[in-house]
Amino acid sequence: MDARSPLIQRILPALPQQFWILWWGTLINRVGDFVIPFLSYYLTTQLLWSTGHAALALSLFGVGSFVAQFLAGFITDRLGRKNVMLFSMFGTAVFMVALSEVRHFYLLMGVIVLLGFIMNTSRPGMKAAVADLVPPEGRIRAYGMNYWAINLGAAIAPILAGLLADQNYRYLFYGDAITSTACGLLMLFFFRETLTKQQKAVSQKMRMPRDSLLYAYTFAGFLFGVLMMQGFGVLSLAMQKLNYSAADFGRTIAINGLIIVLLGIPAQMVLPRFPRPTVMAVSALLMGVGMMMHIVAHDLTGFMIAVVVWTLGELGMNTVASSVTADLAPAHLRGTYAGINGAAWGLAAMVAPLFGGWLLDSYGSVTLWLSCGLIGLVIALMHVVLAGPLKRRMESVAL
Repeated sequence: MDARSPLIQRILPALPQQFWILWWGTLINRVGDFVIPFLSYYLTTQLLWSTGHAALALSLFGVGSFVAQFLAGFITDRLGRKNVMLFSMFGTAVFMVALSEVRHFYLLMGVIVLLGFIMNTSRPGMKAAVADLVPPEGRIRAYGMNYWAINLGAAIAPILAGLLADQNYRYLFYGDAITSTACGLLMLFFFRETLTKQQKAVSQKMRMPRDSLLYAYTFAGFLFGVLMMQGFGVLSLAMQKLNYSAADFGRTIAINGLIIVLLGIPAQMVLPRFPRPTVMAVSALLMGVGMMMHIVAHDLTGFMIAVVVWTLGELGMNTVASSVTADLAPAHLRGTYAGINGAAWGLAAMVAPLFGGWLLDSYGSVTLWLSCGLIGLVIALMHVVLAGPLKRRMESVAL
């Protein structure tokens, strides 16, 4: 019997205790996400690197992230969710300290690649563990709560990072290492392995799944990632061309985090009432329309309204999409499916700035934002087309 009040029951879903250990670990880890958002600033102002070298470093971090999620998905189905997460958390702590000490250019580049790899090996394991712990009917709420924790931590981290950087820039690295260690200790002592011996025995062969529906949804996710990331990178360049300051962009993009933190839990209560393909199609349209609204934004308020619209698309898609990947996966391949999906997002993070920057420089902002609208429409149509195959797959699994 659930002893919580009816209001609390509606706001916080009755998820397993082990899920909440994962949730707290995610929040602790994200609250301490100090270094990567400020890495380019550190490299250019503290180590006096050129902007080009700093951009190369961020790209190499993205390469490490892409490879990590692809490989870690397979590994977590064989070695266990907990083992891979512990490797990631404690390894991240070590490499954060190393990053604060290394000054040699090529050695530092190598540390950044390895950090990108180690930091992101935990992602497939965490997603697979949620699917292990939570039955299909509760996964939208579970993944939605995890997404909310990520964004809540992301809202707190810059404030703490600013306070630490004012004292000593190295404190950012030490603080990140401490929170990674704290998350690792939480997992070590309180989290139980969710991969069963039977699942581990079935998944010993490392091979790509033969699942066309997985790859269709993964490609749709890749396109959505490319689209969404225009708002976090290329938008700042587009606003700069219109003589807006970095502070103007900061105030504009802050709307994104504020909306997700405020509406994240209500979204988890409302969105499960609707078919997931419908939610994802509408979310893609909102993302595309919001991006196109940047064309008619003639002042800061206009840009903020556009961000509100595409943030609603981001919120809808990211609340629902992970549950689809989890439901498609056989129990012994949940890590593999999560890793393939995560690798697509990692690839999107590498492609998005190149794609958006090329369109902006070569054809201008109008072409950029119209292209984003077209991509949003394509993604929406993909989810409409995929609705039938997804329904048939879910019906066959339920039999």
